[in-house]
Amino acid sequence: MESNATRFISAYNKIDKRLRARFNLKPTVSFTEIVRKSATYSAAVRKYEDELLDYSRLRNAIVHNSNDKIIIAEPHDSAVEHIERICEILLSPPLAVDFSHKALTLAHTTPLIKAVKTMASSGYSNVPVIKDGAITGVITNKLIVEFIARNADESSDGLRGGVSVSDALSGSGEHYEIMRDTVTADEVLDAFSKRPKLQIVILTKGGAARGGIKGVLTTGDIIKLNGALD
Repeated sequence: MESNATRFISAYNKIDKRLRARFNLKPTVSFTEIVRKSATYSAAVRKYEDELLDYSRLRNAIVHNSNDKIIIAEPHDSAVEHIERICEILLSPPLAVDFSHKALTLAHTTPLIKAVKTMASSGYSNVPVIKDGAITGVITNKLIVEFIARNADESSDGLRGGVSVSDALSGSGEHYEIMRDTVTADEVLDAFSKRPKLQIVILTKGGAARGGIKGVLTTGDIIKLNGALD
């Protein structure tokens, strides 16, 4: 049976190797630097940054203060199990699509008044808009309100006269992102953390607008995604 020290060092080395390869860090970079640099790009590493830095010090105690017969720092069971769990998350992170839900979509020609009623009855506030089989944008409650504010006057409520969903779409796309359906929960969390205005991530095959929607994740799913990294 492997000792706790052997299991600990094995998990530690796997994490070290994984992070160096993922973020293209040189062999001369210390583990502490690896963790801090990786935390900039990885929500999972950020979540466990303090623990990984503590485990770096424990690893040094085990390796640098031991010989072939005597190990003066034998990790506790809980520490070994925890670093092995972190190792599992970093080496085989959960896929975001497993925590996604089906998307309500609207054709770009859908009358805006119909879109409002559909979104109100369904409870969806971010709805992908489809044109010729491709995602052309995402209509949101905020965009609809802004469109009405720009176009309504005393004789019109801004929803009549052949106004369609496409008329209310913003050209910036800052509130949504299309990602491939193989991205991890970690990568989606990172997208939400780096883009404060991001409201919805749409998962498609290959991350293409024509890839077919495999699932969507909104800001309301952040807690669930974080839980997947526990």
